[in-house]
Order: sequence, then C-alpha cells, then structure tokens
Amino acid sequence: MRQASLFVSLVSSCLLVSGVHAASIGVTTATAYTSTTGCSESCDAFDGPCSLICDNQTDTLVEFATAQLALTPISFTASATADGITLGGKTEAHVMAGFNVEFTLTEPTFVYVEWNIFFPVAETNFLSPPLPADGIWVGELQPGSYFAHADHMVMGEGAQASGIFVRVIPDPDADCDGDGVFDYLEIVNGTQQDADFDGVPDDCGVEGDLDGDGAVGASDLAILLGAWGGSGDADFDGDGSVGASDLAVLLGLWG
Repeated sequence: MRQASLFVSLVSSCLLVSGVHAASIGVTTATAYTSTTGCSESCDAFDGPCSLICDNQTDTLVEFATAQLALTPISFTASATADGITLGGKTEAHVMAGFNVEFTLTEPTFVYVEWNIFFPVAETNFLSPPLPADGIWVGELQPGSYFAHADHMVMGEGAQASGIFVRVIPDPDADCDGDGVFDYLEIVNGTQQDADFDGVPDDCGVEGDLDGDGAVGASDLAILLGAWGGSGDADFDGDGSVGASDLAVLLGLWG
C-alpha cells in the first residue's frame, strides 16, 4: 500500500510535509448502480452527478436501493444503500446497490478522506483497516492507481451501506487568512467556499490573478486590456471603469 498517512477521528491540525502538491484527482472511472424487483438503474458520473433510487413496496416485499456519486476536478463523493425486507410469500427481497471510482495519481498527492456511521467507509486500496465507524484520514498518496468501490446485495432481509468523500489538498499547510485553521479544513467544513475547485478558498485568491492560474502575468494583462473602459474583475480600484490606475495596480502585483 503506497501511502504515508496520518489517521485521526477528528482533525483540528495535522503535521504534514509542507509544500504545494498535485491539484487534481485524475478520476478515470466513476459509475454507480441500483437494482430491486422491477427496477434497474446505472449511471456514469462523467455525464453528470448520479442520483439513483429504486423503491419497490408490495404486500410481501419492501425493497429500497439508492446510490449517489458526484465528481469535481479535485474530489469525489460516493455512497450506496441496499435495504430489503421479506414480509411473506414465495419471493424474497433482492436488492443491490454500489459504485466504483478509480483514480490515478502521477505525483505525490495529499488527500482528505471522510466517512461516517451512516455510510461506513467503502472498500479501498489506500486506507488500512480496521477503521472506526466515523473517521477522517489525511495523508499523502504516492503515484499509482487507486480505487474506492462498494457492491451491496441483500437477499431476504437486511441492510448494507457504505460511502466515501475524497478531496485533494494542494497545500496541506496553507492558511491564507491566518486564522489558525488550515484552508482545506475550512473548505470541507463549509466556512470557506472553493467554487473554482483549485483547493484555495475563494476569499484568498491572488490579487490581480484574473485568469485564476495562481500568478499575475501576461494573460492577466491581456484580460485587463480586453476589458479597458468597461467594468468587472479588472476594475481593481473600484471606480467603475478599467483604466490606467487599474493597469498600475496589476503591474505592481506582477509575478
């Protein structure tokens, strides 16, 4: 197992190797499925977020299957539940639900992984059992191929569920607002937003970085010149029009 890890049940601070690492997760496969009597659904998350439900209730059967799967450039979330009860008759409940996510890392990459008691951790090749019902794992994965999958089947009566959330941490030590809480924790806890999925809180973007590449350079200058006389993000001084003073600001932030 290719990993250097720190496992914790509640994370408030982590002693991780500093520095910026990979900022994408490289998912290659992301599928999910559900099945009950008379219902069968499947999806590929590359076509959009998956939300599958098969619900079959009769006088003799109660069958319920659900699967959720969603991707961003730096994360994935997956869960599946299979629940069945046979109330009588000759036909037993037969319920299936699952998902499969595969991803490839080309360089050492820090990740944040979370699961909970309602969705115990899925089977993976990067987490070492035994694991608690609720957990968070933060650590570095080495280059290689990884997976997280679940295949649940209930015959007759029972319930099975699992899930996982994985997010890349480009810089595990980053705290751009200096509040003593790492940026990645503020993002996963919802106290900071990361709408562009670059692993950096939106409120902490690089000033003057109009193209979002993390630095101020020629492409940002081109954007500013293209907006000359108008309004928008290049209006750094807030006077309602992009002009010479905004150009001066950008040049002062160059690099």
